[in-house]
Formats: sequence, C-alpha cells, structure tokens
Amino acid sequence: MTCCRIAFVLTTLPFALLGTPPAAADLTIHDLGHDYVPDPDRVSPGLSHPVADRDVNHGNTSIRNNTEQSLRWKSGPNANGEGYYQRNRDLGQVFVVDYKQPVTLDALVLRTSLGSYGVLPGAPCAPMYVQFFRVDPDPESPLTINDNGTPLGTPASHGFDTRLSRADDYIQGARYTPLHRATGGVFPCNIPPTSQPGHPKADPGVTWGPQPGHLRYLRFDFRNDSELTLLPGQRYAFLVGFETPGNDRCIALSVTTRTHHQANPTFVTDPHGQTRWGIRREGHGPRVPTIVIADAPPSNPVTRQALIDEATFTDHHWNTQPPTSRGFPDVDTYRTLEFYIECYPNP
Repeated sequence: MTCCRIAFVLTTLPFALLGTPPAAADLTIHDLGHDYVPDPDRVSPGLSHPVADRDVNHGNTSIRNNTEQSLRWKSGPNANGEGYYQRNRDLGQVFVVDYKQPVTLDALVLRTSLGSYGVLPGAPCAPMYVQFFRVDPDPESPLTINDNGTPLGTPASHGFDTRLSRADDYIQGARYTPLHRATGGVFPCNIPPTSQPGHPKADPGVTWGPQPGHLRYLRFDFRNDSELTLLPGQRYAFLVGFETPGNDRCIALSVTTRTHHQANPTFVTDPHGQTRWGIRREGHGPRVPTIVIADAPPSNPVTRQALIDEATFTDHHWNTQPPTSRGFPDVDTYRTLEFYIECYPNP
C-alpha cells in the first residue's frame, strides 16, 4: 500500500475549479458478499455506522445515473412526489475523524438495502467513483438546521410524509472543499439484480423476499493518490456515484434515518457526540423541480426535454455541483448511511 500525504488548505477558488479527476485509476470495488466484520484496529466508532440485520431499512435510498430513456415519471399521490422525473443522484456522508493522530485512508465499505432497487440491471459492471471533501464552517453562517419554514406542528412542504415537519429540513453553514475523486472502479459484475423488496409489503399482491443482491457489502478499495491523509478532529465527507448514465443504473443503500419523528430539528451525532449528516447531489436544476401534474410526461417535446434536463446530470457534474443535504422530495439531514471507513495509523 502506498501512503499518500496531502495538505489540507482551505481555498477560496470557485467550486468548479476544484476536484480535477485523477489521471489514473485508483479505485477498485470488491463484492464482500453478505458478511463483513470490521477490524476494530482499522475501523473506529466515529468512522462507521453499523446497522443490525433486523434494522436494515427496506426502502430505496438510491444512487442513480439513468439515461433519459429509463428515467421514471413520478405520478399519483403515493409516488413520494409527483409531476416530475425522478432525478439522478449521488449519495454520501459527512463524518468526523476520531483518531488522535493522522490516519491514512484505505477503503470504504457500504451495504445494499432490502429495497426493490437494491441492485438494478444497469448497475453490474458500471463504472463508479468516490469523491472526498473537507467540510469546514461557513464564516458567513453558523452550522444549523433550517426548518425550511415548517416548524414543529406544521406540515412539511415536501418529503415522503409531509405530516412530519422534519421532512424538508436541511443543513446550512457548511463549506465543502473537494479533495480528490477516486475513479477506475466498477460495480461487481457478479451480483444479480433485485426485482422485489426483501421484506413483506403492506400492499396486497406484492411479491417479496430476500434476493442475492440485497444486504450485499461493497468494499471501495483506494490506492495511490486516493489514500488520503485524514487529520484528527477534522470533518470530512464522501460522495459515491456512477460515472456514466445507463438504463436502470441504480443501487439502493442501507441507511438509518431520524426523520420519522415529530420533534424539533436536532443534529444526528456519532458515538463521540460529533455532528454528522448525509449529503447528496441531484440532477441539474432547481432544488424544487418544475412540477407538471399528469399521469404521464408532457407530450410537448420542449417541455418534456426541459424536465429531462432537470433530472439528469451535466457532463462532469462532480466539478460544478457542491454537495447538500437538501433534496427533493427527501432530504438527507437526518439520514446516516451504513458505512465503514478503513484506515491505517500513520507511522
């Protein structure tokens, strides 16, 4: 293993000038199957979020990069938002290094969910990347949770359940500085796609049951320039995404969330009491997409293409779109990925 040392210097350059892709592949992705036991000498409590099998969510919190042809039109009151195309998305996590000395990043382990989107047909053999950021306070705004104008006791403006005032809350007061984008890895080709949820659904007639693609651990192994030096007490973040679009190019990840509470905004914290939150990038367009309530996409080609453009990524979007916890219809403010960051102590 080659240990790389980089200097973390806060820059005032525009986001678009940062995060240049590396010249050579420095990422491989391994299928660990259904079993993973973290090494306590390499995975600390602050750099992980284990989830017991019984607590794995059955939802479809997804990483997506779909072609125009495979975008899903959201219609009907039960679609968790309606009147727009489901947007392509990168997902990630903010975390704080809980070591007392610098450590060298070695790998990131994530887990697929029990949802029907666990592994869709366009994911196997698709190229993926992991981008890392340093997260610092914004000198112009304190780190806080913005309730988006819907305080406790009022309905959220959007979200999976608008009866929950938390469903549209978002983080403000954080600045994300791109550090490195690890590329060259492909989603394991051997994992079969999922076609159904891995748990019983309340909907009658829905086929369900665990499939091989559910609850699969994936190890993103970093090499060369990707083996970043992480500094003690510093807050960082990673985002994971697909490099290129494809038909049904999507995986759903194991997560936990504290959105399902009738409570005032409260930060999620790690085992050491450090604040952390989930992040994402979605499509290319306004935070709230253009809404056209209809059972099918508009027939007008200009209007339809405008909606497609909002839902898809622009080329090299990782150089121009900063992370956020604010999505539509859902937010990542109270969401935590099941993740394990493997590190080596620096000599």
